[in-house]
Amino acid sequence: MSQADEPDYSIENLIYSLDHIVLGGDHKEQLNEIDRLSSTQLVLKLNEWVKLANGNELADLCQGVTAIRKILSVVTTPPIEEVIATGVIPRLIDLLFHENTRVAFESAWALTNIASGNSKQTKVLIENGAITSFISLLSSPYIEIVDLAVWALGNIAGDGPDLRDLVIKGGVIDPLVKLLFSVINQGKGDQTKAMSLMKNTVFAISNLLRGTPKPNYNDIVGSIEPLGKVLSSEIGNDTSVISDIFWAFSYFTDINEDAIQHVIDLGLVKKLVMGAKYCISQKNNKSQYSTVLVPSIRTLGNIATGTDSQTQEIIDCGVYSVVGPLLVSEILSIRKEVCWLLSNIAAGSISQVNSLLKSEIVPYLLKMFRNENFVVKKEIAWVLSNILSTGGIPHVKYLLQIGFLPLFIEELYNLSETHKQYGKVLLEGLESMFHRLGNNFEEVLDYFEQNHGVEALSNIADSTILDVDLKKKAHHILSNYYQIETETENENENQNENENQNENQTENETQNNNQNQNENETQNNNQSFQF
Repeated sequence: MSQADEPDYSIENLIYSLDHIVLGGDHKEQLNEIDRLSSTQLVLKLNEWVKLANGNELADLCQGVTAIRKILSVVTTPPIEEVIATGVIPRLIDLLFHENTRVAFESAWALTNIASGNSKQTKVLIENGAITSFISLLSSPYIEIVDLAVWALGNIAGDGPDLRDLVIKGGVIDPLVKLLFSVINQGKGDQTKAMSLMKNTVFAISNLLRGTPKPNYNDIVGSIEPLGKVLSSEIGNDTSVISDIFWAFSYFTDINEDAIQHVIDLGLVKKLVMGAKYCISQKNNKSQYSTVLVPSIRTLGNIATGTDSQTQEIIDCGVYSVVGPLLVSEILSIRKEVCWLLSNIAAGSISQVNSLLKSEIVPYLLKMFRNENFVVKKEIAWVLSNILSTGGIPHVKYLLQIGFLPLFIEELYNLSETHKQYGKVLLEGLESMFHRLGNNFEEVLDYFEQNHGVEALSNIADSTILDVDLKKKAHHILSNYYQIETETENENENQNENENQNENQTENETQNNNQNQNENETQNNNQSFQF
């Protein structure tokens, strides 16, 4: 398709004419009759509406597809399966391109509602070519129809990675990006319909970035810049829009370091931090507080999983000014996300560990640690363990001074067999501490033993229910720094001895077999010779 032939997605060229459709008197009366029927009455006459939708008379078509759309617009448990069973889906897809705008509009609305159903129901649309049809409708001159097409594509993409990838391969990203830029550039004025289109376009793009396995980076990278532009626009201040954009950023930055760098290059880190700060200032608005904060902190945490220079970007943009207030949030998921973010910073460079300690956040994490919910406590353990493994002797001494060690010992003493990963984090932290300090810090070794640390490790090493890897780690620390033998060590030795005995037995058996075989062969040879 040449550039001159490309569809025009600009809002200025989308004609708001559905409000001005002129219908004949009889037709209006038929539609008024539908409005007077209850949902139950409409469903009871479903086959009648389908028959009208399959007809050729305009009045019948309008009445049939409008009734089907109303049936599918029931708020609770719409009868999607019943409508599919009538076999009307291919007809509705054909009617998307009907010359009468009302027929096309009602058909698009009905199909959009079906696309909000379960995977099996959505698959029926796919099998009948709905993706290609909806993408074609993005160039419609009627904004209401474009809006419904975008909404339907967002619903389909949100059904899972397989359908998401089908929508992407259909070529949806470019027209969605053009639509979004068009909405942004529209300026002030009556924006009710433009706002609806923007919300649904952002929603669709967010779903196109969502899911595991991740979408191909090159296929979706072009969608990020317009999302950033929406945040800076005069109409980009809707909470649900900001939430969807931040979730889109979180999905995107979870793809690879190139995606992280793209977000940084577009200057979006500051917007994420500013968004989080604004939410903190509006903490009495619980809906806004959580729906925007969680994806913003998740995205910042994803960026901190990148290179050291990428991690430094969120530090330079003031992430610590956001983290402090959020550690006292009443919302568990926010505290968890914040501690996960900090654990990623703690796994960075020495200078970044220094910045974390200078922020004076770590002492508060220790105060949280003892009584926190386990999902948060686990992330705090990662923060401390990463500091111990990344930092040097000064960082280890700092954690010892503020009292991390008794807390770790208490956790190990009460370790549950269901918390294998958590136990691993605690033990690796201790192992890093001992490795950094070496055998020259007798006072730490004594302190650890006096506070029942050796006893806790021995319990783990000799446990009959804990994971074998945890037992080996505990034994390794005891053996290296306290020269203590455990049942785990004896078991390993006995296992080795048994293996050696088995090997010796096998060798003896082999020798005996060979000897017997040689004797038999000699006898056979002698027999043959005698023979």
